[in-house]
Amino acid sequence: MRGKIIYFLSSVFNYPSIFVNLLFCNLYRTRLLFLILIMASALQADAQKWKAVFQPRDTIFFKNGSIVIGEIDKIQLGVIIFDPDDANDITVQLRKLNSIHAVARDFRIETTDHQVFIGTLYHSVHSGFVNVVLGPDTTPLFINNISNMYPVAKSIIKRIDGSLSAGYSYTKSSNLGRLDITASARYLNQKSEVNINYSSITTYEGSTGSRDNENAGIRYNYLYHARWLAGGLFNYQRNVELGIESRIQEGVGIGNKLITGKVAQLLAFGGFVVNQETSTEGNYSGILTEGTAGIRFNVFRFSKPEIDIETTQNFFVGLMQNRYRYDGNVSIRFEMIKDFDLKLSFYTNYDSKPPGEASGNLDYGTVIGIAYMF
Repeated sequence: MRGKIIYFLSSVFNYPSIFVNLLFCNLYRTRLLFLILIMASALQADAQKWKAVFQPRDTIFFKNGSIVIGEIDKIQLGVIIFDPDDANDITVQLRKLNSIHAVARDFRIETTDHQVFIGTLYHSVHSGFVNVVLGPDTTPLFINNISNMYPVAKSIIKRIDGSLSAGYSYTKSSNLGRLDITASARYLNQKSEVNINYSSITTYEGSTGSRDNENAGIRYNYLYHARWLAGGLFNYQRNVELGIESRIQEGVGIGNKLITGKVAQLLAFGGFVVNQETSTEGNYSGILTEGTAGIRFNVFRFSKPEIDIETTQNFFVGLMQNRYRYDGNVSIRFEMIKDFDLKLSFYTNYDSKPPGEASGNLDYGTVIGIAYMF
């Protein structure tokens, strides 16, 4: 066929056959070059994806085709906190991710249906999924079902997060000032967590200060099941309004994660505590034992402005005396700028038999401050 066309063009237009051959060659070259360019473009896109898959850094793949390389900080309640190589930390909703690839270290993964996985993360060819690999076992996991995930092989410093907040108020007419300080830190590893907290309310009248309310404690939890944990605590407390010069408290207990959703978490706990109290008059109580039960409930909103609401409600029943106590706290945090929040807290303390002879049995108040998150 090609020979007939060349003969026809040469005869009709008096073109030498060699020129007609060159014309056909140029047309074939153009078509071939066009096909090569299309294939190169497709191969370049695939090469970027597979380059990300085979490099040691963590990688997140977006459903819109974008790829970001860096380091996973954690996943919590429907969002991933990610540290890109060439930018500041970003927070991304899980529903926007196509897949995740992170093979440099293991992760502890908790799902909304109370399953726990430990392993590395491999890119999945199925949109919205990630493969969790531990040894010879591979488990496909729907990314949007992850409620909590954090690395278990990071340095000790990087496993710690927390907050520090402070607030001050002053009334000129009464020459009264009040300083509120709150601090907390949490350390996580594969099977355990340690929580440290401190809070104080100090009132100043002129140059004289009064430590009205103080709390400091450390709590250890062992995560022996997807939903269950067991642990112990050590607390120091002071509340002048209730006549408590100091209370030293040790306790053990268990807890159950009743809700581990993407916007809410609910933990119920119970146990026993041992108290040693000294009243503001200097009277020592000796050893006092109590049964305790309570809840901790968190609600999050990650759209701007980000809001975090947390409440802790503790109830105590005396085992050696007819005494009932209640400690409750509600805090609301509004994100102002990155790492800085406006924090508003409400606290209530009730004691049916306070140790102070002339003290009341109810104390409550509000605390407003600026919190730095780390």
